[in-house]
Amino acid sequence: MYLKRLTMKGFKSFADSTTLELEPGVTVVVGPNGSGKSNVVDAVTWVLGAQGPRALRSGKMEDVIFAGTASRPALGRAEVSLTIDNGDGRLPVDMAEVTISRTLFRSGDSEYAINGAPCRLLDIQEMLSDSGIGRQQHMIIGQGQLDAVLNARPEERRGIIEEAAGVLKHRRRKERAERRLAATQENLERLGDLVREVRRQMRPLERQAVAARSHTTLTEERDRLRLHLAGVELASLEARAMEVSAGLAQGRLSEAELRASLSALDVEASSMTAALSQDQAEDLAQSVAHVQSLVERARGLRAVLDQRARGIAQALEASADADVVASLEADSARLVTEIAEVDSEVEGLDPERESLHDAEVSLRRAEGDYEATWGGGQDDDAVESLSRARERSELLERAVTVRQQTVADLSVRQERLNHRRATLLSDHAASEEAKSAAELRVQETSSAALDAHAAASAASERQAQDEDAAQRAEQASARATARAESLTRALDELTGGSGRKALAEVDGVVGTLVDLLVVDPGWERAVESAAGAAVAAIVVEGHTAARHALERLRREGASGMVLSATDHGQATPTGLPSGADLVRSHVRLRPEAPESLNGVLDRVFGGAVRVRSLASAIDLALDRPELVVVTEEGDRFSSSGWRVSAGSGVVTAAAVEEAASLAEVGRSQAQESAARRVQSRQTAREASEAAVTAQRAADRSQSDLEARHAALTAGIEALARVDEELLEISIQLAEAETSVHAERVALDQLRAGLPELEEAAASAEERASWANEARATLEAHRAQVQAL
Repeated sequence: MYLKRLTMKGFKSFADSTTLELEPGVTVVVGPNGSGKSNVVDAVTWVLGAQGPRALRSGKMEDVIFAGTASRPALGRAEVSLTIDNGDGRLPVDMAEVTISRTLFRSGDSEYAINGAPCRLLDIQEMLSDSGIGRQQHMIIGQGQLDAVLNARPEERRGIIEEAAGVLKHRRRKERAERRLAATQENLERLGDLVREVRRQMRPLERQAVAARSHTTLTEERDRLRLHLAGVELASLEARAMEVSAGLAQGRLSEAELRASLSALDVEASSMTAALSQDQAEDLAQSVAHVQSLVERARGLRAVLDQRARGIAQALEASADADVVASLEADSARLVTEIAEVDSEVEGLDPERESLHDAEVSLRRAEGDYEATWGGGQDDDAVESLSRARERSELLERAVTVRQQTVADLSVRQERLNHRRATLLSDHAASEEAKSAAELRVQETSSAALDAHAAASAASERQAQDEDAAQRAEQASARATARAESLTRALDELTGGSGRKALAEVDGVVGTLVDLLVVDPGWERAVESAAGAAVAAIVVEGHTAARHALERLRREGASGMVLSATDHGQATPTGLPSGADLVRSHVRLRPEAPESLNGVLDRVFGGAVRVRSLASAIDLALDRPELVVVTEEGDRFSSSGWRVSAGSGVVTAAAVEEAASLAEVGRSQAQESAARRVQSRQTAREASEAAVTAQRAADRSQSDLEARHAALTAGIEALARVDEELLEISIQLAEAETSVHAERVALDQLRAGLPELEEAAASAEERASWANEARATLEAHRAQVQAL
């Protein structure tokens, strides 16, 4: 095991990617002061897990990142990869090479990886613990560290010895285990405290839980009661709403009937007002005056009666007095005398009374003639009828004008409402279309959003699959590359010590044996054990070439083995037991090798057989000492000696080419997987952005649909109100038109009767002048009678 490769990029002074290829042995880095020699050692220390900036000769960990120069900008990260050859299997990893990587970003984030797979620093420390490599072990000795070791105290020296003896990792594990146990014990103590505290709080918490359950039960019961009461109230409100609706409908019908009745009453009142005459008003005034006079007369009679009652009472009171009786008798005598005088005067007035009686009879006869000729009031009635007809005509004209203005106003209002209704209907149709379009857009956008989310999920799944495939391809490529490099190195090591370089210019040299072999899979260890030292031998053509080759090896001081192609092969052994298989049957020449070399293979592998177990090999070697007996694990038994696990398997040029081909295929697959991974990442990102965009479009479509629905609802409500107003205006307009028609009919009738009334009024005025003359004569006669 040795350090094979060190790659630095962005670490301290190594701005560009720098790779140092190291070979087994001593490697020396030479350069002037300031050239970065110490940075190489710092890179090895850092990639193995150094955490302190002082160990890297820095003030802070970010100082290891290339800080930039006047001509180059600073980098964002530092990355170091250390490749360790694991051909001897000292590292617990089933790989020929192990690459440890560490990356530090300026944000402070740090990443570790083993053969490209992310890992922890602890994983690296555990892997290197048995190899003597690590940042805590004394594999890197800097300036002053030797003096520190020599002058160390016994305790410190003990630690150094423990590290060298491999005890350090166990002590570290013990310390970690003790710290975990201490932390666990502390957690147990805290847990015990928590348990005691919880137990102490359990009783109050139980009471609170009971109260909470009771509260929950009561709350649910309250909610159910509220719901029941709300249902009852809702039912009553609905019933009341139905009653109110029925009452409202009935009220509207009653209102319509009352409006019709009111219109009829208006017409009737107008006709009655016109029918009232001034004569009737005068008769009514006379009747009122007569009634008032009767009332006053009744009041006067009552006062007289009261006065007489008081006089009679006083007379009764005074009747007991004798003087009063005497005075009354005197008054009675006087009154009898006065009555006698009055009777004589009345008798003297009889002629005048008869004359007055004749005058009154004549007056009553004259009044009767006047009443018979000019009485009845027909003339006054004709004049009053004309006046009333004219007044009613004026009233009807004004009423018709008012009704016509009302009809015009209602018609204008109806026209405006119809226009508004048409606008609302148009808006309603547009809103319906917009709502349908919005619903279609919602469906489309929702479907698009679902499709986009599904596509994003599928893209994420494909990305995860491509990520896994790319990681597996990279790991497979790394393993194949490592195997190819390991096999190449093993082949170089195998052929390098056979004098191949020394014989490169010798004529007749065909090549090494391993370059000419093609071994069946699984027979590598058996072939290597069967070939023995000849596995790295040089094959030449003829004895002359063999002699020149040996002389050249002797002159160059190189070691090696030469096989001549003219050597005859060994006879194939017979009589082999069951389970024994000839090695020669599984070894053949490469297609480009000369057929004359088969004799070399016969000679080397002709007497070799492979058995399955160690016991069978021992038994066969004892029975047939002329054979070379090998096992699948590489054990070899021959007459020259027995040995166990002679090798790890022969490495042939065909195997190296196959491994290189597989490595190339793996790298190609890794590149393809990486390309697919990049493409899947881009696709997943685009699908995610498309899903977000589609979801936003769906949300906007849903908001637009809600707005369209609200506008449609508002339009329906406004249309209902307009229809209600139109219905009311239609009723009012019909009533007004009916009233106008009735009043116009009445007005036409009045206008048709006015000429007759005017003629009657003219005749009445002429008769009135004659009646006035007759009334003057009658008044003079009445004055004479009153004088008598």
